[in-house]
Parts: sequence; C-alpha cells; structure tokens
Amino acid sequence: MKTTLIALCLASTATLAAPAHATVEGYILYNVPYQSLQTDDICFMRLPLLASFGIPPANLAQASLQPTAILKDYPAYEYVNVNLAAPARLMVHTYVSDAITDNGVWEYAMKLDARALAAHNGYTVAGRQRTITAAKLALLAIARNMHDLSGGNYRLRVTFTGLPTQIGLSGTRLYTSTSYPYTSSSPLLAAYERELIDREGTCPDNL
Repeated sequence: MKTTLIALCLASTATLAAPAHATVEGYILYNVPYQSLQTDDICFMRLPLLASFGIPPANLAQASLQPTAILKDYPAYEYVNVNLAAPARLMVHTYVSDAITDNGVWEYAMKLDARALAAHNGYTVAGRQRTITAAKLALLAIARNMHDLSGGNYRLRVTFTGLPTQIGLSGTRLYTSTSYPYTSSSPLLAAYERELIDREGTCPDNL
C-alpha cells in the first residue's frame, strides 16, 4: 500500500547576498520534483517561498535545491525529504550573473557543484545514474522557476562541476555546459522532461 501524504513542511525563508542589488520581502513560488506516492511518477509541485529578494532567480534556485519534508503516516509517523533535486548530499549553487534585457528577457547564469553528491552516490553504474538524474531534475526545476518568473521569456545558463562519467548510463546526455542557453523551447530540456517527468500522465496539473 502506498504511503499517504499527510502534510507538507514548507521551506522557510531563504536569502541570497548579492552585490549592488536592493532587496524586498515577498512570497514567490518555486518548483520541487518529487515522486508520486500513488503512481511512482516524477512530478513537480510549486511551493511558496518567503524570501528577501535581491536576485529572484538565485533565491528560487536555492529554494529548489533545499530538502522538502513531508509527514508520512505509515509505517511510522516521520518527516522525510521528497525533493529529488536535493538528495542526501546537496548540489551547491553559485551565482554567476543576472540581467533583464531591454526586450524583457530574464537572463540568469549559475554553477552547480555535484562533487559531494557524486562521491556520496559512488561511481558504480547505479550510483552515477542517481547523480545524473538528480542533476537533470535540478536543472528542470530551475528552468521551471525561470519560466514562471519570466512568463516563458528567459535564458538560463547552468555549468555543472563534478559530474561523473555518463558512459553506460541510460537517458539523454547531461552536458557540463552548453553553447546556447536553455530557453522555454530548448530541445535538451524537452528531452529531459520526456525522459523523467510524468511518464504515465498521472501528475496533478496544478500543484
């Protein structure tokens, strides 16, 4: 029997120190990839973040990379982390740059350090697959944040460090960096979505 979801323990206030940017307090939604307790599909939920915003894409990226706890009622009452982009060893986010162009395009560049996660998962095929899957889900969550923030008008650059070799792994290759930024029409993002998200078509529409 699948475990029943009792309550969400939402992430608390997140802040990011950023030079030369004024800040403002407010709520905003960020994305978390989780595995459905009913179907085992990977889905996304949007959760509210209360933060002191200097650079919204950075705040949202940090939130999506933090554990998200739920209370499970079987076999024991306990809180467990369901954020598949924030497993036992977290990927470390580093801000690089941000801008809003004259045409209203939201641009954000960042780095994700996966070395601790890769070492924790190990370098067997199964361990490397877990690391690459978590990194893809983190990228998808951050891209969804950018899409929501910009109304789909964004350019996102993510550079990974510490990814294990992908020789022998299944799925579309995850690149350390790309020549072109990710956008709402990125073929790579679409490939990762098809590979990982809502493959059975059972995810709720409006979480």
